[in-house]
Amino acid sequence: MIVAPAADVDRDGDGVPDLVDNCPIANPAQEDFDQDGIGDACDPDRDGDGYLIGDRVCLTRTFNPRALRCLSIADPGDPRWEGPGSRTEGLARDLAVRGELGYVAEGLAGVGIYDLVAGPAEDRPVEVGFLPVSGMALAVQVHGDRLFVATWDGKVRLYSLSVPTEPLYLGELQASGHPVGILVQGTTVHLQGLAPGWAPACLLGIACPLGDEVEVFDVVEPQVPVKVGEYLASQSLPWVTARFTGDRLIVPEARGLRVLGVEPVGATP
Repeated sequence: MIVAPAADVDRDGDGVPDLVDNCPIANPAQEDFDQDGIGDACDPDRDGDGYLIGDRVCLTRTFNPRALRCLSIADPGDPRWEGPGSRTEGLARDLAVRGELGYVAEGLAGVGIYDLVAGPAEDRPVEVGFLPVSGMALAVQVHGDRLFVATWDGKVRLYSLSVPTEPLYLGELQASGHPVGILVQGTTVHLQGLAPGWAPACLLGIACPLGDEVEVFDVVEPQVPVKVGEYLASQSLPWVTARFTGDRLIVPEARGLRVLGVEPVGATP
């Protein structure tokens, strides 16, 4: 017999009953920056960009266009690659992470699903699933239990990750251009298009730089997304590639990553 916890049980003592607590570690204000249902005190990826897994950074295209590889930054002064990495089926254009799984946009090959943690002896990501998509997959993003896949034809398809290795199609929206950047905040999706003049290079997998134009959609009902606005990225939300993990800032650069220590504002030098 399974006994449900009492409505007033509060094992972490933060004043929020376990039945509705978003984190088993004390988090009295229930902060959840990326609104993914995982409290900030428990969330290794607080901004929801799928870039970090604790003290690890997973990247695509590290040594060839079909590469997926993870880097340990447990010792910020001595980052180390974890194994030789894995070869993806298609061009590894983008990566989003949920828990220990990575979802890789692989162009015409669709979306590969990889276990980023429990690999074989050589410690490389292992493919554990595959999601075929119509069109060329350019960008992916994970937010809570939702997967967003942007394709060259301007569509962004929404999937449920109730079974993480078997995404379930929910609906799609149509952007006006080629969406290569996805930012999700709650039930709002911001899509940043490809920079003008870069279509040939993007199709070849050389580079897909972000343009200025951003379209905004409400996906509270995934089956019927609604466009609610548009803006220029330079005038609104910053599209920054640097990521935080704890007291460290990870900055992608042309030939690698820079790991910087960050002190709180007002800290004594």
